Amino acid sequence: MIRNFIGLFLVAIVILIIFRFVLPYLNEKEHGCLVQKDVYLQRINSIVEKKFIDTPNHNLKKIIYLDENNNENEFVFIAEYKDMYDSLNVGDSIIKKQGTLLYRVRSKHTGKLSLFKFYTSCKDSVK
Repeated sequence: MIRNFIGLFLVAIVILIIFRFVLPYLNEKEHGCLVQKDVYLQRINSIVEKKFIDTPNHNLKKIIYLDENNNENEFVFIAEYKDMYDSLNVGDSIIKKQGTLLYRVRSKHTGKLSLFKFYTSCKDSVK
């Protein structure tokens, strides 16, 4: 009777470990790959219009930029962008070619060109 209880207890612990640690990682990886694919397909050639922290929305770091048709677009900075947000200022140019994970930012004040890569744990091909 005690052996059955110990065996059942160990199986429950293994299942708990799988649900607690393995499944969230797989979901995060899948989400990261979807975001990476979106970034890979993204194209930007614009100027930063506004830079702010959206406090009502979990303190997300955001910028507003205008696209080629003068439509406002919102850019949300997640961890994969590393320090790109901190380096941006209103008036800076952002250029991102479709088919890459690299952003080019030219400072309005200094003219300096900086490169920022979108980092992700996704190992899968984005093509």
